[in-house]
Amino acid sequence: GKAVLFGPHPEWPGPCSRMYAQALYYAASMEKDSFVDIRIRENAGSAGITSERVAAITSTVRSSKPLLERITRSASEIVNLRVGDHYHPLGVWYDESIMAYGQAVYDQLNKIQSYAVKFQFEYARLKQLKRSLAADDPLQGRLDFAMAAIEAFYSACEEFTLDGHLISDADWTGTVYAPFADYEAGTFSELTRVFAYIADEMETTTVPFAKGYKAEFDAYEAARINWENDPTEDNKAAVDALYVKLSSSWPADQLYIGMYIMRHVLDIMQFKVDGYLLDIMTIADRAEEVVSLTNYAAADEIGAVGYAADTASAFLAYPVGGVLK
Repeated sequence: GKAVLFGPHPEWPGPCSRMYAQALYYAASMEKDSFVDIRIRENAGSAGITSERVAAITSTVRSSKPLLERITRSASEIVNLRVGDHYHPLGVWYDESIMAYGQAVYDQLNKIQSYAVKFQFEYARLKQLKRSLAADDPLQGRLDFAMAAIEAFYSACEEFTLDGHLISDADWTGTVYAPFADYEAGTFSELTRVFAYIADEMETTTVPFAKGYKAEFDAYEAARINWENDPTEDNKAAVDALYVKLSSSWPADQLYIGMYIMRHVLDIMQFKVDGYLLDIMTIADRAEEVVSLTNYAAADEIGAVGYAADTASAFLAYPVGGVLK
C-alpha cells in the first residue's frame, strides 16, 4: 500500500489538519489487497474448531484480565499524581496513554473471547449446512470460504507473525532504572506472560519513579509560582536551575528518564500486544461478515425449516456460542 510520512504532528489543529485530510484521501484512494482475505485463503483446509482451541483462547483471557487490571490501576495511580501531565512542558505524559491502552486491551480481550466461543457454534452450523446442500451446489464453495475465515481467526491466535519491532535492551539513562526482560509473545496464550511482565514493571519501576518525580516536579512548580509572585533575579535563577535539572536530555535527567521508562511499557503494549490483537479482531470482523452473508444465502437455498434444523443441531452442541450476538 501507500504510506505518508509526516514531520509535524498531523493531528494538531491548524494547517496540519488539511495535510492530514489530504493524506487520508491519498492513502484511501489506492487499491490494496486485504491481508484478511489473504489469511483466509491461506487457511483453506481447516483442521476443525476443537474445544481445546477455544479453551486456549478463553483461558488466556481469564488469566490476563487480572493482570491488565493491575496495569491500568498502576497507570491510574500515576495519572492521579498529576506529575505535570501532557499539557505541561515538564510533564511525564505517557501515563494517560498507558492507562488508555490497558482499558482498550481489556475490552479487546473480551471481544476476542466472545468471538472464540461464537465461532465454534458458527463453524458447526456451517458444517451442517454443507451436509444439507447437494454436493455440486455452488454454495458449497462459499461455505468452505466461510469456514476458512473462521479457521483464520483461530490460526491468527495460535501463531503471531512477529512484527520485528525492536525495543531497546540497553539502558542509556545511566540510572538504576533498567526494566528489561523477555516480552515477545509468539502466540495468544503467551500474552499472559507479557501482561505479567508489564504489571511487574509498572509496580516495581514505573510507579515508584513517578512518585519520586512528583516531589521534584512540585518543587519546580513551587519555585515558578514564587518567582511569578516575586520576580527577583534569585527566584528566576532558582526556577531555571530546577528546570535544567529536570529536563536535561543528555545526560538524561528526571523528565527524560521518566519518559524512557514509560515509553518502554507503552512500546510493549503497542507493538507486542495491541498490534496482534487488532489483527485478530480485524480477521474476526471479516469472518463474522462472511459467515453472516453465507448463512443468509444458505437459508435462502435450503429453506427456513432446513436452516432451523441445522441451526438447532449446532446449538445443541455449542449452546453458549449460539446465544452470543
